[in-house]
Amino acid sequence: MHPGHKWFLRQAKKFGDRLYVIVARDCNAYKQKKRYPQQTERIRRQALAKLTYVTKAQLGARDINRRYEAVIKLNPSIIALGYDQRYLTTVLKRDLKNLKLKTKVVRLSAWRPELYKTSRLRSASSNRLT
Repeated sequence: MHPGHKWFLRQAKKFGDRLYVIVARDCNAYKQKKRYPQQTERIRRQALAKLTYVTKAQLGARDINRRYEAVIKLNPSIIALGYDQRYLTTVLKRDLKNLKLKTKVVRLSAWRPELYKTSRLRSASSNRLT
């Protein structure tokens, strides 16, 4: 977890009294990005759970057809997405409407994405290894 992630989470927390974080499963991250995360889903969840401003961090559904179970159960007033999740924002708004949830979707701003974007950090890390 880099400082950009922490910035994002602090921004999200400003929208409410509680901050629930759904951690993407490794298998779903692979399906979307064609690579596995550098840290396992369990390590990512544990790191998030340690942050004082995170109420609860939980793993998302493995089965893509069950991806909204946690959202339905929590019924949040707001879901915050990253600045680079344009496609997901559109799809999520549509799906929430179809589920008859009144959850508002907001996209948060980036903090120094020229430095703290995971793909940039991954690239810099692999360049140091070669």
